[in-house]
Amino acid sequence: TVAEQTKRAAQETVKAAKRAQALAEADLTHVREELAAANAANALTSHAAGAQLDMDRSRLEEAEAALEAQQLALEAAQRNVAKESDRADAAAAAAARRAS
Repeated sequence: TVAEQTKRAAQETVKAAKRAQALAEADLTHVREELAAANAANALTSHAAGAQLDMDRSRLEEAEAALEAQQLALEAAQRNVAKESDRADAAAAAAARRAS
C-alpha cells in the first residue's frame, strides 16, 4: 500500500540520516585528533624554541663576560707597558745625565 511504501521510504531516510550522522561524527573525531596532534606539536616546537633561546642567551652572556674580562686584561697590559716605558725613559735620562 501507499502507507507502507511511505513508511519504508521514511525508514530508509532515517537510516540514511543515521549513516550521514555517523560519518560526520567520525570526521569530527578525526579533526579533533588532528587538532590535538597539531597542538602537541606546537607545544613541543615552542618548548624547543624557548630552550634554544635560553641557550643562546646564556652563550651571549658568557661571551659578553669573556669580552669584559679580555678588555680588563688589555687595560692592565697597557698600564704595564706605560709603566715600563716610563721606567725605560727615566733610565735613559739618568744614563744620559751620567754620561755628560
